[in-house]
Amino acid sequence: METTRVADKMITKLVGIWERAPAELSEPGFGFDIWELAAICGIIERSSASRRRQNFLSGAMDDLPPVEQFMRDRGWVKILQLEENGRHRPVLYPTTEGVDYVRKGRPWPTRFLRIIEESVTAITVSVIASAITAIVTYFILYWLTGK
Repeated sequence: METTRVADKMITKLVGIWERAPAELSEPGFGFDIWELAAICGIIERSSASRRRQNFLSGAMDDLPPVEQFMRDRGWVKILQLEENGRHRPVLYPTTEGVDYVRKGRPWPTRFLRIIEESVTAITVSVIASAITAIVTYFILYWLTGK
């Protein structure tokens, strides 16, 4: 298993999940450990994720913890301890460095479209707010002047 390629794939998927639903990773009781994230990415089979986690916790060697360490060393993820059924398990959360790495690593058309999308959203919100303000101001002035 090539650590850098696997780590790149995993941080990209983790940031993608975070961008779609930030609450899914920020709410207490939610999050993915390294084996669940690997299963989501298709690196390992979903059915073997819990078995591999249990084997590692029992002292067996596994190739995913070095990937987790690599991502932590780069500053892409932070590890928090999630209490689940009285046991603590580490869960991964993307850091700002990880999000920036993924966003800068995307192809230029994707970055360009995201910038356009954000700009159009900001302009649309501004136009709607201005229109509402103008309408409210018109009715207030109409009410005050009685015309």
